[in-house]
Amino acid sequence: MIASVRVGAGLARLLLVLFATLTTIGVATAQKAQTSLSLASTRDYAPATNVDEIIGRVVHGYAAESKGVVGVRSRSMLRVDAPMNHRKTSTTNWYVYDDGRLVATSEAPDPRRPPLHDPLRSRHRGEYRFKPESCADCPAGAVAIGYSSPTHDEVHAHGTMIVDVRSAHVLHASEVPYAFPRPTHDGKLAITWGKAEIGWFPTHVSGEFSGRVGPFSGVAHYDQMFAPYARYASADAAVSTLVAQTRQPRASNSAH
Repeated sequence: MIASVRVGAGLARLLLVLFATLTTIGVATAQKAQTSLSLASTRDYAPATNVDEIIGRVVHGYAAESKGVVGVRSRSMLRVDAPMNHRKTSTTNWYVYDDGRLVATSEAPDPRRPPLHDPLRSRHRGEYRFKPESCADCPAGAVAIGYSSPTHDEVHAHGTMIVDVRSAHVLHASEVPYAFPRPTHDGKLAITWGKAEIGWFPTHVSGEFSGRVGPFSGVAHYDQMFAPYARYASADAAVSTLVAQTRQPRASNSAH
């Protein structure tokens, strides 16, 4: 009985931290993805091979794409797998951005972890280094660009993005934060973009994180879909519409 209580307490702590990790890392990165990497005007350019020139066009496209007030709804699924404890959570949320900055959301922010610095925001671009990478599976006309930061902290990450050179659209990115809240020790995120109602925006974010407390380990899987996107005359109008369209977010839990 004493052993069972200790096991349960350790797993409970692990699950709490895994949930917190996904809420802070996964959602922060998902929020970043919703507009900051939506990126890209649809003007035609001659194919380019210079990484700095490509990134410059992508950053310029991001600024144009995220201009004004944009709102989006999302549906997220969280699954935690640990010995003797498996849990699934489904949540619906909405987000409102003004010129690419989050100004309203139904999701309570976690003050313990600030949002990741987006390598494709003009104000954070200088914090990152970009370089070409090999990509045997890239679509025709696309290139792989790696990014990293000399600052290895909880607000910076490293990864690879696949960019269509002609349109300057980011097609896909994989990303790993430099730091994780303990006892999480490993994790990664994948972001997919596509044509949305109002332009080129992220449509899907997924992630997987691992943690350990003593001899007990667990894995958390995160999956979030974004749709529909819409532009609004003001942030207040966006909030009113999204509140009316979306039920009050309430986690749906199942455990066994």
